Parts: sequence; C-alpha cells; structure tokens
Amino acid sequence: MSQRFIPTILLCLPFLLPACVRTADDSASWIHETDNRDGTPVVRTLGGSTWNDRARLEEIVSIGLAEGPEEYLLGRIVALHATPDRIFLIDQKPLSVRAYDRNGQYLFTLGQPGSGPGEYLGPASLVVGPPDRTIYLRDAALSRISLFDSTGAYRASWSLQIGSASFEPLVMTTSGRLWTVLRIPGPPGIHGIRHGMVEVTDSGPVGDPLPVPAYGIEPQIIEFATSEGLLALPLPFSAETVWALSPGGAMISGVSDTYRLRIDTAAGTDLIIERETEAVALLPEERQWYRNKIVRTIRQSVPGWTWNGPSFPIRKPYFTLIVPDDSGRIWVIREGEGYLNPDGLEAPQNEQEAVTRPAWAQFYFADIFETTGRFLGSVELPRGIQLHERLRPAVCGDEIVLSMQGSLGELVVGRFRLVW
Repeated sequence: MSQRFIPTILLCLPFLLPACVRTADDSASWIHETDNRDGTPVVRTLGGSTWNDRARLEEIVSIGLAEGPEEYLLGRIVALHATPDRIFLIDQKPLSVRAYDRNGQYLFTLGQPGSGPGEYLGPASLVVGPPDRTIYLRDAALSRISLFDSTGAYRASWSLQIGSASFEPLVMTTSGRLWTVLRIPGPPGIHGIRHGMVEVTDSGPVGDPLPVPAYGIEPQIIEFATSEGLLALPLPFSAETVWALSPGGAMISGVSDTYRLRIDTAAGTDLIIERETEAVALLPEERQWYRNKIVRTIRQSVPGWTWNGPSFPIRKPYFTLIVPDDSGRIWVIREGEGYLNPDGLEAPQNEQEAVTRPAWAQFYFADIFETTGRFLGSVELPRGIQLHERLRPAVCGDEIVLSMQGSLGELVVGRFRLVW
C-alpha cells in the first residue's frame, strides 16, 4: 500500500485510535483506516467519500465587468477575504482595496495609495476581526498593519519588523487573536527561509511563533547568471512545502509530492490525514509548453540560454494550497488534468499573456476534510480560476470566493455556494 499522507487539525483527541481499523462510514461510502503512529493518530482515506460524489458549487454572485463603473473594473487581484455579508479584494491595477456586499454591490474603498496614515503601497492581506468588525490590512511594502472600522474609516497603524514582506495571509483566530507571518532562519543546507506564524498586537509580536515543520526538502530551482547576479526560478510542479494556519490556531502542512497533511499545535502533532489516490500525470505536450515558457522567460535576460535545470516533473503535485475555513473544514486545493486553452497563446510575449492566455490550463479541485480526518468529498472548481501562493480562495462556511476569467475575458470575482 502506497503511503499518501494529509494533515488535518484536531485540537482535542480524547481517545487513541486502534491500529489499522478499516471501516465504512454508516451514512455514506467513505472507506478509511485509523492508525496510531508514534503516538499520533492517523486517519487514512482509502476510497469513497461522505458526500458520495454529490458535491458541487453553485454561483451566487459575480463581481467584475468588461466595461462600466470603475468600482467594477478589476485589473489584477492579489488577495481575497470573505465574511458572511461582505467580500473584500485587493487589486493592483489600479492599486485599491475594495469592499462589496454579499450581493456584489460596491460599498467602499479602504484608504488610497501612498505612505501616509490609512494609505498603502503593497497591500498583501486583509482580515476582519471580532467583536466590532475591525478591518486589518497588512502592507508588505510599508511593513505595517493598518486598522479600519466597519465603514472603511481609518483608525490606527501597527508597525511590523518581523518579515512582513511575505504574502502569506493574515489569520484571525476564532478566539479573536491576529496572527501574521514570521521569517525563521532555515535549517543548514536548505535553500530559502523557513516560515512560521506569530500573534501580533499594537505592541508587536506576542509569545512564541508557531513554525512550519522543517521537512528538509530542497526546493527545485533553475539558476541562471545575469549582469545583476545569479537568479533563480522555481521548477513548475516540483515538490514543495505547503502550509496554512487555521482559524483554530493549528499549523496545517505537508510536502506536495505525498498526500499527507500534519496538524501541529504548540503541544505537538495532533493528527495526520492521508488519502490514497493517484497523482495526475503531466501530458508530454503540457510539460513541453511549461518548459518552453521558462526558456523564453530566461532568454529575456540571457539571450541564447539553454536548459540547465533539473528534470521536469512527469506528475503534478497532490496539492497546491491548503485553505482552512472558519467552520473547521480543510479545503485541499489540487490541480487536475491539463487541457488545451482554445484562446491560449503557444508563445506568450510577456508574463501578463502567460497568466491570462496560457496555451495549457488545468482543472482545479478541492478535497474537503473535517478536522477529525473524515473525507467529505471533492468538488470541481470553476474553469478559468486564478490560483497561486499569493492569491488563495476565500472560504466562509459553505461559500467560497474565487478570482477567475469571465466570458468576455474580463477579470471577475465570483462567490459560490457548496451544495451536496
């Protein structure tokens, strides 16, 4: 039996799971095993799901027009946040932070570009906190968090000096504590920076950070020398550490080449979730398009450059994003099969064309788990959605907010309801 692991969050486990007990859920066709590995409970999905393949997304509202009022013209969305009655988005073109009601009607714009009070240069993440619905906006360029009231009026700013240039999202826990990303020196021999999350107040960081587990994985990169020095690009579809802090205060993480997630709290690892499933293959033509895209990108700086990077993957990662929601579920976002985009460009001339009109695109799915490890089911996400480390779906209960391409090529933000 292959080992496919997924972590989930479980803050209280009043029991120990017996070794390798295989069961089928009474209410559906979820087949799973429970285990105990070195004192850590493991829940492994072998097949089926609680929802029995009935889950789907139903569109509620769409924000964004090809032509019309400025408040509905979207340029480049880099962050989303949703509450039961509002949708917030951060747009880079033009630089703005806007609020809409749940029906998609424009409400207000937070602040304006600049470096003064209530202004921003690099807005990266936004959350709304209890009890007075204060809006917290982290500015990566100015290294601070700005506070606005529920009507969008500026209130105060908190200075940050703890690696706030990262675009990892702010997290407001269910207990009303605000957490932001923290950079931690990585283990010897590992490229890059290790990350964690730390609670922050107007006085700065509070308590010890909750670090992302050090899995010891070497990121796959393509290095090339330019007049400005040695640069590097990540290898598409290669294994990487994927993580997120849950509203419950637990760190959920895993390495994307294995379907395994860990749930860690300050007390240690609480639960491991695994799912037995096959990795999605990269089609030969699809692999070649992504390889050519990298070559074209590097040749803009180094004419005549030829491939000297690692071997291109033949399979896609088991997951690309982890999105815990405020109801206790974990949405594991994964890429499906690739398909030819009828409006795509075989040789895009710039990054904008590569993002908006790729020759190859892929289906996306969300695998949804409860914090007990129960696999609820998978749901296909709409075609044309935009997903990456900076731009994650915003989940609020049974609703998910996504950035995607509209029928006329315009950028839209859609709110969908999960039904099963």
